Amino acid sequence: DDRRDDRRSPPRQHSPPRQRSPPRQRSPPRQRSPSRSNHRSRDDSRKAKRGDSRKGSPARQRSASGRRSPGRTVPPSTAPPIQNCKAEVTESKARHNGDPTYQAEIYMSHGEGLGGNQRSMAIRGPSRHERDQAQRDAEDLEEEAKKGIKAVKAMAAKMKASRIKTVPA
Repeated sequence: DDRRDDRRSPPRQHSPPRQRSPPRQRSPPRQRSPSRSNHRSRDDSRKAKRGDSRKGSPARQRSASGRRSPGRTVPPSTAPPIQNCKAEVTESKARHNGDPTYQAEIYMSHGEGLGGNQRSMAIRGPSRHERDQAQRDAEDLEEEAKKGIKAVKAMAAKMKASRIKTVPA
């Protein structure tokens, strides 16, 4: 045991605490130009001394026609019109275990956007495990499409909400 103590290195010496340098001196604030209000008051006093030797230039007239930009004409769109109210079943994201899921999807157009392009919106139903259930959702969405976009969106929201089941406490 005595030999083991001989092989050990001596305990570590701690260095004295480091001296900190003094904080940096801040530079003096930058010289600012005199404020407008002070400048103006000085100008006024100068004008009074000089008399009324200089007169102000007349205000520039602007023509009313130059102010308005010409109305833009929107060129008709060359894009084909969007297929409206045709629902289809698409394969959705697979579940974690790899099983495929299906979703009803309907494209609804709502007016023209900028550049004359049709604006459209895809409204989707809930993800389903079986393709035939998603097909039934698609048929329901197509039926609702006759009533308008709001009705289709409400129907899709209702379908998605009905899938969420809560357990009574």
